[in-house]
Amino acid sequence: MNVPFHPKNHARTDPMKLAYIIPDDRVSVTYRELDEESNRIAHVFRNLGLGIDSGIAFLLENRRGFFEICWAARRSGLHYTPVSTHLNEHEIAYIVADCGAGVFIASATYQDIASQLRALLPTTTRLLSIGGNIDGYERLEDLCSSAPTTPLDDETTGSAMLYSSGTTGYPKGIRHTLPGHPIDFCPPRYAKFRERYEFDSHTVYLSPAPLYHAAPIGFTLATMAFGGTVVVMKRFDPERALALIDLYEVSHSQWVPTMFVRMLRLDETIRNHYRLTTHRFAIHASAPCPVETKAAMIDWWGPIVHEFYSGSEGVGTTFITANEWLERPGSVGRSVDGKLHILGEDGSELPPGEIGAVYFADAPGFEYHNAPEKTHEVLTANGWGTLGDVGYV
Repeated sequence: MNVPFHPKNHARTDPMKLAYIIPDDRVSVTYRELDEESNRIAHVFRNLGLGIDSGIAFLLENRRGFFEICWAARRSGLHYTPVSTHLNEHEIAYIVADCGAGVFIASATYQDIASQLRALLPTTTRLLSIGGNIDGYERLEDLCSSAPTTPLDDETTGSAMLYSSGTTGYPKGIRHTLPGHPIDFCPPRYAKFRERYEFDSHTVYLSPAPLYHAAPIGFTLATMAFGGTVVVMKRFDPERALALIDLYEVSHSQWVPTMFVRMLRLDETIRNHYRLTTHRFAIHASAPCPVETKAAMIDWWGPIVHEFYSGSEGVGTTFITANEWLERPGSVGRSVDGKLHILGEDGSELPPGEIGAVYFADAPGFEYHNAPEKTHEVLTANGWGTLGDVGYV
């Protein structure tokens, strides 16, 4: 792919371009600022003893510093784990210990629960705060103040280590082997983003959800990798989302069905007030979307509402455009990553129209961290993987 990839390249070619904006905090961060701050944090990680293949975890709201920490980990060969801000102290402590985080970073917004975690986390885990003081934590900003803005000598690509929702028991960590690529190498999945969603340096991407979720963190980092601009909402508000699309000339956005429902409930005069003329891709996933809800959104926004089905494990992906969906309402599309199979209870492949377990073949490998038995449960003998869902072709 003959296009600049990674914020470090955009910091060199277009340093004053905005990498991301958080309007509610009046935060605007340029590519030069993102590059320099992520370099500083990468040096802090090394100085704290984190080598390639080490891990960090962080408890942050949608705030300044979230992306800088992610890019620092991605350029220093670390596994990075964003933790849901809705978990209790015991669930957070389990994740931090299970992922083997050498460093845990907490926002001062969550100082109460962060203080409780001091007695629950491994004594070997360094505790850092951001955005204010937390008793027993070192301030990340103070550590960065003397760190260089130049790159590490041993830069290599890190990887997100996300945790599943954990419908039974504690969440499961999804660990991928580090690719060993140069940090500005464009992996195939990002190339598919460009092909499927037309991501490029002109993309302006609205993210209305918590960034610790798999899709928001994945799509926002992809936008910045290609040199676009991310507009981050602190929290979702239906009319505010429409206003931001107009104000920042948003081209791409991502949603879950409940957000569609709340926007559709707005008074028609409010909905019609916003032009949304720059809006070209409205991407949704994460939960089944009622047919009537999606039909209403396409009627309102036009054939820009596209859907994918996948999961944090990355065992496979399906994708469907708005026009394809209008021909087959309720479908989640064709497989675009991994070959789709529907299996019966006995493991035999089922014909079209019969409901069974959804499996994907030829998908990237993964493992549930410290849980080989759970990994075994979702893989067939020949390596086909499932998210545990049922469906039919």
